[in-house]
Amino acid sequence: MLRRDPPFEGLVLHGLNGIYLQSLAKWVRLDARGNTEGINAQFSLDKEQLAFPMVDNAGEFIYETIFCKLASCVVDILRRFNSRNEMWPYLPAALDEANA
Repeated sequence: MLRRDPPFEGLVLHGLNGIYLQSLAKWVRLDARGNTEGINAQFSLDKEQLAFPMVDNAGEFIYETIFCKLASCVVDILRRFNSRNEMWPYLPAALDEANA
């Protein structure tokens, strides 16, 4: 869960990518937001290095589960809107892990 950009308030669900490395029998999360000046997300098998640091006291967190299926609440929103600006106010603020 990450903070929303102004003018919106609160948290929003942000999806990291997950891959299964069969040779290591291990799931690994990836942050595909890309690097620009001041952003240094790196792929590592041992330590996540996200594009932006988590801000715990702002309520941001990462689900420990790596889901192998798309969350229907996210897919529904992506299908409803044509741009990020249109869908931004409607993105889910949480994921029900039991129904993901």
